[in-house]
Amino acid sequence: DYFERVIRNKPGSESFVGVWNCPSETLDFARRLTSAKCKRVGRIDRLLVEALESFVQCAEEGRYLQCEPIVAADAVANIVQEKGLTLPVVPGLLARLAKAKVSADSDV
Repeated sequence: DYFERVIRNKPGSESFVGVWNCPSETLDFARRLTSAKCKRVGRIDRLLVEALESFVQCAEEGRYLQCEPIVAADAVANIVQEKGLTLPVVPGLLARLAKAKVSADSDV
């Protein structure tokens, strides 16, 4: 599936365009994911959490910063919170995102 491939298969640093290299494409991907519909119960919820984790991890590790992973993570986190997802990893991911935001703000 498209969303899984994009989340799991990040391009090499030689790529100049695409979700993991262009901030507008990354944010657009996050927005498309948050508005996606799926007939299989829980599939989109799982993908939202997986995307949130991937964006947060990139921010924490300083990878793909050119795609502004914190902005994309924020977009996904807002939907995760609006949907009231109760998956056990969600609170930890939201805490990690908050910490990554503070760290990024202090680097500016």
